[in-house]
Amino acid sequence: MMSRFSKARPTASLFGQLLTLTGLTLVAAQAISLFLIFNLPPPTPDFYRLTEIVSAFRGQHTTFTERRPLELVTVNEPPGPAMEGRNMPEIRLKLSEELNVPVNRIIIAGDRGPFSDRRVGRILRDRLARQGAPRDEAFLLDPFQVAVAQADGHWRVVRPVRGFGLSPWQQRIALWFVLTAFAMTPLAYIFARRLSAPHPAVR
Repeated sequence: MMSRFSKARPTASLFGQLLTLTGLTLVAAQAISLFLIFNLPPPTPDFYRLTEIVSAFRGQHTTFTERRPLELVTVNEPPGPAMEGRNMPEIRLKLSEELNVPVNRIIIAGDRGPFSDRRVGRILRDRLARQGAPRDEAFLLDPFQVAVAQADGHWRVVRPVRGFGLSPWQQRIALWFVLTAFAMTPLAYIFARRLSAPHPAVR
C-alpha cells in the first residue's frame, strides 16, 4: 500500500525545484566567498623601494628579477587619482629630499583596486625584514605613478612597465568565478537530470 502511494505521489513542481536550485546556488556562492576571504592570503602586488624609484628618476638602470621594471616617461598632464594614505606625506617628503625638488611638485598617483588589504603592507615589511632591510623602509605598491612637475609644464613620471596579465585583485575575482562554477557544476547536473526525468502519471 505504501509503495503504491509513493509511486502515485506527484513530484515537486517545476517552480519549486527551480527555486530550490536558486537558493542552493546563492548559499554555495556565499560560502565560497567567505572561505576565500578568511582562508586565502591577500593578493600581494609588486612593490618598489623609494631608492629604486629615485634611481629610475636619475636614469640609473636597476635589475628586477621577479618584478616588472620601472620606466621613466614624460607626459603633458599629471597622473591621477592621487594616492591616499597616512604615509603618503612622508613618502613625498623623502622623494623631495632625494630628488632635490619642492614637495608640492611631486604627485603620487595610483589605484589599488577594490580589494586593497592592509595586511599586504605587513606581509611586505616582514619580507623586507627577512632580507635584512629595515622594517620602516618606505615602498610603493604597484600600480603607482610618481610624477615630478618640470619647468616647461611637462611631468616626468616613474611607473612600473605595464604588463598584459591580470592585476592581483583581478586574479582574485577570476578565482572566485572559477571556484563557484566548479562547486555548482555537480548540483546543476543533478537538478538537470531530475528535471529531465520522466514523471510518473498521477492516478
